[in-house]
Amino acid sequence: MDGSKASRHSSVAPDNSGQANLTPAQAATVYKKYVQPFAGQVALASPAITNGGGATGLGFLENFVGQCGGCHFDIINVHHYVNRGDVNVDQAVSAVQSFLSKDVAAFQARHPQFRNTKICLGEFWLWNASDEEGAQYLTKLLPWLESNNNVACYQAFGGLWPGNFINNAGTGLSKSGQVYHDL
Repeated sequence: MDGSKASRHSSVAPDNSGQANLTPAQAATVYKKYVQPFAGQVALASPAITNGGGATGLGFLENFVGQCGGCHFDIINVHHYVNRGDVNVDQAVSAVQSFLSKDVAAFQARHPQFRNTKICLGEFWLWNASDEEGAQYLTKLLPWLESNNNVACYQAFGGLWPGNFINNAGTGLSKSGQVYHDL
């Protein structure tokens, strides 16, 4: 975001049973009570949904929107994770790009209240990647995120623990941590 306007975020991964674990109706109730009252004062973000399919991810957000009549949104907040065991680094980068530029964009086109919203990629990472692969992933993805006018903010969730952004010895940055730092 441009830094001049604060934001208020809603539930974190309400579509994930290991996180907020809310139904779309419950998430709408939370949004209306704790987020919506700040409309016009700060930027309001949708619940941060996962990139899961079916009733999770954008499917969850579809149902949430149906339950949140009259709600205002400035930001669509999404998370994207992929397992390195399922894809290579280039495929992982393409998956994030496609999710944001095609799937999220299609959702925004279907819902007038989201048409002019920016995207916040609130969490993303390539799970089970080596340090070298994590560095390659960030080296390829971060310039795209930085140049994408529809992305307001992002936060790599790659690791504030040894073996991810911190080296295995816990004494400094890993290769991927250095790439993220140098941005």
